[in-house]
Amino acid sequence: MAIAKINLEKQSESVESEEFKLHEELEALRKEEQETLNKITEKYGPGQLDPQTGVFTPTEKPKEK
Repeated sequence: MAIAKINLEKQSESVESEEFKLHEELEALRKEEQETLNKITEKYGPGQLDPQTGVFTPTEKPKEK
């Protein structure tokens, strides 16, 4: 039982370590995604990008009277 407990603790530590790494990767990807969106908005203005087709549809600005 003691050996099984030690093995489970090692597996748990390994899982926690991997979870931490994946969390860091997710945060890095979110940051990269936001930077990319900021560049697109800066270049093309506000709008919507369809990730499946790659089509960018600019947001229409309200017409001034």
